[in-house]
Amino acid sequence: MKKVNLILLVGVLLFSFSCRGTDESQEGQQDLKSVHLRLKWAFQGQFAGYLVAKEKGFYAEAGLDVEIRPGGPDSQSYQTCANGVDDIGVGVPAQVMMARSNGVPLVFIAQMFQDSPNRVVAKRSSGLSNLKDVIGRKVGLWLTGDEIEFPSMLESVGLSRDEVDIVPQKFSISPFLEDEYAVSQVMTYNELLQIEGKGFVREDLTIFTPSDYGAALLGDGLFTSQSFLDRNPKLVISFLAATFKGWDYTRDHQKEALDIVMKYNPELDRELQEKQIQEVLKLTYAGSVNEKGLGYMETASWKNTLRVLRKAYSQDDEVLRNLRKVDPESCFDTKYLPSQSLE
Repeated sequence: MKKVNLILLVGVLLFSFSCRGTDESQEGQQDLKSVHLRLKWAFQGQFAGYLVAKEKGFYAEAGLDVEIRPGGPDSQSYQTCANGVDDIGVGVPAQVMMARSNGVPLVFIAQMFQDSPNRVVAKRSSGLSNLKDVIGRKVGLWLTGDEIEFPSMLESVGLSRDEVDIVPQKFSISPFLEDEYAVSQVMTYNELLQIEGKGFVREDLTIFTPSDYGAALLGDGLFTSQSFLDRNPKLVISFLAATFKGWDYTRDHQKEALDIVMKYNPELDRELQEKQIQEVLKLTYAGSVNEKGLGYMETASWKNTLRVLRKAYSQDDEVLRNLRKVDPESCFDTKYLPSQSLE
């Protein structure tokens, strides 16, 4: 399997690792503390809670001047936080675990999505009704690290990735619609909605869900570097509290949240973004959020991430060797959540 870009850049990241950002020893020298937040992708409904927290003044009320920066293939959050360009990033647990396996000390501070947003879809007309039907078929995956659930899904039904034809997937649904490949990786809050927008209903699709195969990895969350965390514990607590306020406001005022998202990116399809916000909220308020609070994290999910990563890279001795060094409990820290208190 193609390794994630993170591994290729480890040497550079380790050399340049010195996190930018506010030092609380300078507290009082300025009214608002500057924070750079890097998203995973362009401004869209996926990140509504952060944009709402900014626009409604929740960050400012917490004493923070938060600059929200879009992400993309050339500005991936785990890289920009590791090299000090940004302070806090939106990313997924698997990225942080891979970083730590290579000596880059990133730390998860809040798990925003409490379920995996990934799905693998096929048209029923293609004859695919169960996962074993993918043998010999072309499967479009994003080969950027987000695809690691799929090999574990295959293994759960007795298949290996060598039995399917995995092709690099573009950030477009067109190749799938045009049958360039029979199976496509999608997000519940984006590509799946786009496919439905092209006239497909759920009954037209076979949708494979990672959790049905014991392969689900949790989606978006917030992370930072250990250096930034050590220097700015109070700032991180304030940032998370304001962020959670932004997500709660988004849940309770979805039309206003949609207006804010469209302000940041007017070229977006408004109807699609409305649905995207709805789907993202399902992920954010899933699981035991009502009981444990937004952003809660548990060791079990991190152990599962490590298990799936090891399966995904079972043929890569170097990656496996590095993953064996990772302690799942070292990858996240819950004491900065607003519901917790610093010791």
